[in-house]
Amino acid sequence: MQLGDISVNFVELVREACHKLNVDPMPVLNEYGVTPETLASPKARISISRFMRIGQALISTANQPALGLFMGQALRISHMGLSGYAAMTSPNLERAIRLWIHYESLSSVNKRGSSRFYLTEESGVAQFYSISPYNEFNYFVVDCLLSGWSALAHWITGQERLLKEVEIEFEAPPYAQHYQQAFNCPVKFGRSRNALIFRKEALLLPSIYANPATHSEIVSICNRELTTLVGATSLTERVKQIITPMLQGREVGLTETAKQLGLSEWTLQRRLKKEGVQFQQVLDETRKQIAETYLKATDLTIGEIAYLLGFSSPAAFHRAFKRWFGVNPKPFKDQHASGRTDENTATGENT
Repeated sequence: MQLGDISVNFVELVREACHKLNVDPMPVLNEYGVTPETLASPKARISISRFMRIGQALISTANQPALGLFMGQALRISHMGLSGYAAMTSPNLERAIRLWIHYESLSSVNKRGSSRFYLTEESGVAQFYSISPYNEFNYFVVDCLLSGWSALAHWITGQERLLKEVEIEFEAPPYAQHYQQAFNCPVKFGRSRNALIFRKEALLLPSIYANPATHSEIVSICNRELTTLVGATSLTERVKQIITPMLQGREVGLTETAKQLGLSEWTLQRRLKKEGVQFQQVLDETRKQIAETYLKATDLTIGEIAYLLGFSSPAAFHRAFKRWFGVNPKPFKDQHASGRTDENTATGENT
């Protein structure tokens, strides 16, 4: 099971950011099987795990821990694909943000969750989902997404001072001084979410690229693409997608999963039965697949993995893992550490 996948447009983005830092990224990209042909392939994607390792390797090569912020500042609408063009032709900033988040799955899918936009009394909140626990492999992902969203908002409106503040889950990193330049507003670390807090009046600013006819046409194309994507997903897979981000530190039950899907418990059970599975089987298989992926492809500790999978304690995780694989998690992790390779790439990637 992959943690998710991401468009090669984001690899192109990290390549461009490296060039601006006078660093040649191709030796690292070649090492991870990303060729110029891969970057030019329509709809090509790579696993999120591979993307994180590429990012960490290039941070080391460039000796620039703030690489994610530089990536975000280099983001152009073309890196966003169809959702970017839907956003830029929108009538105003609020519509643009709503669309690039709504169509997020057209360019990336993460089992950990999905981004969202919502209004409060005084602001608009663009929130990137949690990918905790945080370490040197994933700081740059949050940096890139939030600074990229900020850059897009400025580009679409042609205006500055759109943000009230930025909130980030992890504590201030050693390169914290770079955030002020990237966002030009207060940045608060150690918060409960990763989010851009937009001034409410900024949301009404018009897009300088607004075009009603083109906007309508591109939104129609995006909707068709999204319908195709969702229609190709089985209910069992959709349940796995719902379960995964809810697992952190707690059990997940049938009732809340059915609610997330807009189904009654009875209907969910009946439709899963038609696919030959029961809810508890899907939950158990989801945990098993994610545990295997985390142990093979990340440096998360066993305790962190137990938390992310919703186990009450590491001991409970050890018992489940032994039942799944016949061994304890530590020797399993050690066995795969030395020759660790990434998850399989998504369909369309040339490797």
